[in-house]
Amino acid sequence: MTLLKGGVVYSPDYEGPLDVLIGGNKILQMAQQIDVASLAAITNIVDCTGKLIAPGLVDIHMHVTGGGGEKGPYSRTPEAKLDQVIEGGITSLVGLLGTDGVSRSLPNLLTKLKSFDDQGLSTYMWSGNYHVPPPTLTGSYMTDIMLIDRVVGFGEIAIADHRSSAPTLEELSRIAADARVAGMLSGKAGLAYFHVGSGKAKIDQLFAIVEQTDIPITQLLPTHMSDRGDALLTEGIKWLRVGGRLDLTADGENDTTTAAALIRLDAEKVPFQNVSMSSDAYGSNPVFNSAGVLIAYDYMKPANLYNTFRKMVLKFGWKIEKMLPVVTRNPATFLGIPKGELLPGRDADIIVLDQKTLDINYVYSKGQLLKTPTWIKPPMFDCI
Repeated sequence: MTLLKGGVVYSPDYEGPLDVLIGGNKILQMAQQIDVASLAAITNIVDCTGKLIAPGLVDIHMHVTGGGGEKGPYSRTPEAKLDQVIEGGITSLVGLLGTDGVSRSLPNLLTKLKSFDDQGLSTYMWSGNYHVPPPTLTGSYMTDIMLIDRVVGFGEIAIADHRSSAPTLEELSRIAADARVAGMLSGKAGLAYFHVGSGKAKIDQLFAIVEQTDIPITQLLPTHMSDRGDALLTEGIKWLRVGGRLDLTADGENDTTTAAALIRLDAEKVPFQNVSMSSDAYGSNPVFNSAGVLIAYDYMKPANLYNTFRKMVLKFGWKIEKMLPVVTRNPATFLGIPKGELLPGRDADIIVLDQKTLDINYVYSKGQLLKTPTWIKPPMFDCI
């Protein structure tokens, strides 16, 4: 057993000074001054004086097998690296495909996720990709959701984007309805997850699904809602006010677009329990001009998610308990998975932070130590 002693706990709510006892892959106890003498089986005591203890981040959007290719084969982005994911404080993630469903495949994605799970992380996946009709693992996205444990829903389906397959309202409605039924039958969220581009239609099709069908609005989750301009964010605010949920994309280095979006959402007094943020890590970050010509190219990093959280706290003065749910409990709630909270009986997915700098000192995932201040668990082939 491991005892995290003397830290201040955020569950993500502020819980105050508590010791946290880890046994196996679970949190066994959270209490003030756990008596070490009464626990003979403790093998490790971590002094957390001057530190914060928080849930590991839940990232619902990671291109673990790489993405992109908008400039041709040489521009395909790299696959996810275990140590980079751990360094970003991410202990649970959802892998997905994007633009490319031909040279990138769902079997490859599933296998990559299994490898991460074997090395200590908790992994899930979206079936499908940008296009309709979609690629699947079993020949049916309903069957994927029902029979493949890791599959939590269907996506990312591209709308309002010149890289989409221009899906019709009928096609999107059927996918969302089938995903919902498959989720009900398998005890999963069964979400339809939508990549929203910067096209003029914005999320008009999603509003139409809600208005013209009986599909609950919470079955539809649009992403990239913070980095496509103020007009899309305005539509996102309307979406939140009628009970919808949305996902933001974390800021890249030297970017403050999503920080500004969070500040605006706060000023608009939207229900923040319906807002999540993800990294889009290893996905391409292309910039197109008004004529659709690619003018800049990069890829997203897993550290963006934690760095945006930290920026909101240290630079913009947000309370930790206000921002932390956006990257922990909220996305886990959307997915219907028991993650993103520190509670006795839950998986020991924990990050330990320096109280002043918010640097990540320790990462535990399912009780396994993956990072210390001087070490990060390496991938099997760390020379690559």
